[in-house]
Amino acid sequence: MGIVFDAAAELKKEDGEFIENVEELRSELPPLRVSYFGGFQEWIELPNHTLQRHNLLRRLDNGGGDTGWSRAWSISLAARLLMPHQVHENFDFLLMNLTYPTSFLDVLPPAPFQIDGNFGGTAGIAVALLQSHEFVDGDWQGARYGRSGNGKECLGGGRELLPAYLRHAGPKTPLLRLLPALPIQWVMNGGGSVRGLRARGGFEVDIAWDDRGRLSEANVTSLEGGGAWVTVGHEPLSTDGVVAGNSSQTISVEGLGKGKFVLLSSAGSGQSYRVLSA
Repeated sequence: MGIVFDAAAELKKEDGEFIENVEELRSELPPLRVSYFGGFQEWIELPNHTLQRHNLLRRLDNGGGDTGWSRAWSISLAARLLMPHQVHENFDFLLMNLTYPTSFLDVLPPAPFQIDGNFGGTAGIAVALLQSHEFVDGDWQGARYGRSGNGKECLGGGRELLPAYLRHAGPKTPLLRLLPALPIQWVMNGGGSVRGLRARGGFEVDIAWDDRGRLSEANVTSLEGGGAWVTVGHEPLSTDGVVAGNSSQTISVEGLGKGKFVLLSSAGSGQSYRVLSA
């Protein structure tokens, strides 16, 4: 139910009685528990629950299902979890087994087709190439970082970047991740490209990558005049700042500098930035 509070905060809806009712209902739900294998406990009582054969792990262990919507669901989940191999595996199954070869429509006899697989599969591809659901604590206009922060190398001693969440009280800036879950199979035969992806915060993004899966070039356009942080790959943010590692690529943006995370401080609506491998 936490998403209800998040939505109310984002939409600036003030309904004290409704929120109070939701909080009361939430207090009656069983708390989240850690299972014996270290993950979230799906059932209230484990092990040997009478319906354990229906648990999510068992389903995922046996693939993503034999319907277009279930494979599309698995593609998007794998992309969000930064698992490129599973992205390709589920997309390949969707395309080869659940798609009509003459029309590219998703199979669902006796109906002509199932649109869930078409829309969902396409959405999953987009999530593998661009993610924008994360936020960085602070104002992109410089209230926290200052203009000198643009392009700063934010690894090692530069741990200024902290995550911000939907109910975050202060200002926050969108984080655009380019190629966060790119499968190796999508880089063969000379690399690839995508145009016209949309990101949260009001951005249009074009991306090109080479035959090693590294960013060749990206173009980010601020459609509403807002700013954003941009990175390539899946270098994580934590409560201690950027987690140092090799899961991101150093990039450069003309006029803003270079680093693994670069701040795009927009000059206005329609401002475009060319992002290159440094």
